[in-house]
Amino acid sequence: MGLMPLTKEVAKGSIGRGVLPAVELAIEQIRNESLLRPYFLDLRLYDTECDNAKGLKAFYDAIKYGPNHLMVFGGVCPSVTSIIAESLQGWNLVQACAGTARVVGLYEVAPTPPLHVRSPSVTA
Repeated sequence: MGLMPLTKEVAKGSIGRGVLPAVELAIEQIRNESLLRPYFLDLRLYDTECDNAKGLKAFYDAIKYGPNHLMVFGGVCPSVTSIIAESLQGWNLVQACAGTARVVGLYEVAPTPPLHVRSPSVTA
């Protein structure tokens, strides 16, 4: 499940549209190298519009209407990422996201959250 702002109406939607090509490239590389054989990696995208309420609704709709998700990528926006991370514990899911200072603060709340933060390299 990919939770990110994708809408063209919201200025913050450009964040998700900027991240999406990198996510698609990573998925393509994983598929091409058959790293998950015999499984198939599929990413279902859900638009959060960088809004906490819409992000949570997208998350719960994805859980309710399926398919079964094994991992969450996003929220991309720090506030949506944080609120989704706090909701994951009851669903046995892992969340991966790009790191920001506000998201990393979650580690102070829960010492072992199901959230894996990766910060982009400064030299990249």
